[in-house]
This record gives sequence, C-alpha cells and structure tokens, in this order.
Amino acid sequence: MILRGNLNIAGPVPVNVENTPAAEDKPFALVAMDDNDWFTPWMNRQQILSRLGAMGWPVLYSTGAFTVWERKTANWQQANHYPDVVSADNVLVEKRGRRFCIWPGKGFLHRLAVGFHARFLKRSLQQGHDKPLLFYCYNPQFADYLDALRPVRTVFHIRDYYLKAETKIPVKDRFETLCNRADLIIASGADMARGVPDKDQHKLHIIPNGADAAAFQAALQLPEPDDLKEIPHPRIGYVGNVSKKFDVDLLDQLSAMRPDWHFVIVGELILEGDDLALWQKCVARSNVHFLNFKQTAEVPAYVAHMDVNAMFYRVRGGWWEFGYPLKMHEYLATGHPVVSTELPAIREFERVIDIVHGPEECMSAIERAVAGRGKGSREERQAVAFANTWDQRCQQIDELLQGLAVQPEGAE
Repeated sequence: MILRGNLNIAGPVPVNVENTPAAEDKPFALVAMDDNDWFTPWMNRQQILSRLGAMGWPVLYSTGAFTVWERKTANWQQANHYPDVVSADNVLVEKRGRRFCIWPGKGFLHRLAVGFHARFLKRSLQQGHDKPLLFYCYNPQFADYLDALRPVRTVFHIRDYYLKAETKIPVKDRFETLCNRADLIIASGADMARGVPDKDQHKLHIIPNGADAAAFQAALQLPEPDDLKEIPHPRIGYVGNVSKKFDVDLLDQLSAMRPDWHFVIVGELILEGDDLALWQKCVARSNVHFLNFKQTAEVPAYVAHMDVNAMFYRVRGGWWEFGYPLKMHEYLATGHPVVSTELPAIREFERVIDIVHGPEECMSAIERAVAGRGKGSREERQAVAFANTWDQRCQQIDELLQGLAVQPEGAE
C-alpha cells in the first residue's frame, strides 16, 4: 500500500527580469524534458524554466510520450487522444495524448514513435518564430530524443544522482550519451556530477538549487494558518516529501523522547511497507501532526511559523544522499534555526545549520535552537538564503545559454 498527497514547495512567484534581453534577442527556442508533471509539486525544473521563459526564452516543457507501461494508469485513461499545449508560468506545457505511445527497447517501433512525438514538440514550439532548437534535458530517460529532435545545441541538467536511481530504463549508457553529446552540462550539486566522464568535465558547471527567499521572508508577516495555530509550541517543522529518504526512525525516537515537542510535517506522503507502519505509529502520537496537502502560496507561512525547521534525511543507502535539498535555503530565508542530518551538500552551510548524527545529537541541537542558541543568527541565516536565490541561479544559466550561441556547432 502506498499513500500519496500533494505539495507545491514554492510555486509561481513574480520573477525579477530587469536588465534581461528581450525575447527577440534570445538565440534559441528550448524543448525541455523531465518526468515531473508541471502542475504537481514545484521542483527546480519549474523554478528555472518559468524564469527563463520570463526572461524571453521560448520554452516548451514535456514529460515525454506515454509508454506502454502507463496504459492502465489513471493518467492514460484521463488523457485525450491527441496531445495539446497550454501556456502556464511563462512556458508552454504539453498535455500528453494517447496518440503517441512509445515502447522502450523495441527498436524501430520505438524510434518511430519518438520521432512522431518529437515532430509534434518542435512544431508546437516553433510556431511564430524560426529560432533554432535547443534541447534542455533533465533526465537520461529522454536521451532517445537527441536524434529525433536534432537540436543545434543540447544542455544536460543533472538534478539527481541518476546512477543510483531506481528506474525501469537502464540509466548508465543514456547518462554517458547525454554527457558526450551535450554542449553544456549543468549539475545542481557537485556530488550529483560524480558520474560525468573525465572527457566531458570541461563542459560541466555546478549551479546549486536556490530559493524564493523574498517569499519565505515575507511570510513572517502572514497570519498563522488555521490548522497550525492550534498546535502548541515548540514546533519542529519538516516541509517536503515523506518518502524513503525521510528518516522515520529518527522521527519515531525524537517524538517518543520529547512528548513536549510538536513535530509538524507538511508534504507529500509516499511510504510503504515497514516505513509506512512506523509512520502510522508516529502520527498516532499527540505530538506528531501531519498536515498533508497545501496550496503553493500557503507553504511559506507554515515554514515561517515553526520554531525550528528540520531536515530529517536518511544519510546512507540512496540517491538522496548526493542531493542538494530544495528546502534548505527556503528554511534559512525565514531566519529560524535549522537542524539537519548530514548530507555532503549541507556541510558548506554548517555555520548556519546545526548538522547532527543520530537522535541524541539531534535532540541536543533542537534544544539549543528552541532556547535561542541555534547555529548562526537570524540575520546570518537570511543572508545565506538571499545569496542563493533562484533569480541569481537563472541569471547564471541565461549567460551560459547565451554563450552557446557563439560556440561553433559541435565544438567542445
């Protein structure tokens, strides 16, 4: 049994596009692909592409054609026969249709279906202009679109440690193909880029995840959400996916040891088996509060009205240990103390984040934070967040994309 909810961590916000070139000055039109539906929880894909769109880049986002494995899913049943394109958040978003269905690993038939789908994407994006095509690929599973789209430039944006991911499609060969054929490789963290071959390292740029720091800082002035105001203090908050990366054992121990602390979880629940059973044991306690789905605009208010914000990650055994947490700079933007289990990407910020190992250290760190002795001052935490905004990240990406226009095709 798997339980699911929904959460948009940070969703659409006003984008600062001052001093950015007009749309007609952008040299490429972008087909961007990943496996996350645009209208579900906002990840770095939506944060980046919506800003590039606001800066004048024509962008079409696609999650790829349906596969034969999806024919019995609700998404397949609810889809129209023909695909469509809608405008949202400064980009065009493909709504998949059942007309295009691919069969990975089936040779000619697979290539034929990918080709038809790629033709649809190009035609949808390039209506009204003749800009050359740039393929902005977030996921190795879409490497087959390289030949079908035939872009003049390719960007491979590594947003997870794919070589340790659990997928139906073999990743390693596709990952190396994208690295080899990309004109630019961006990674959302240094540890995610471990698999980039030596011969392709010169194309690699590390651009970490950012935050809408202003939105989370401004939430300090918002009233408490109704379902939060009845929860006593101190509140220890966690916002994000409750999946196999979430340390349910740590929550179990902390909530049992400190019944006077209230643990507030806001996010998407994706657990099964023993983890789900332990989770249900935790939420049965009076000091563990699972608030489930929240609309995008509501989320900053929850983070802002915690006493301590926490990142309870399992530290070994999965792809997540190489990640760069989206919530990190969002937490810091509120100025509240932050406590986290140790991930490599977090060590750089140990001046403003209390990094812990095990339940005893975690309990001590939360005690310090509740007493006003958390790592860093409010001003120092917020300064770190405002030095790591999505707008800054997208200015970097914009400059790199502009640079591809003066790079000879095929040059490395």
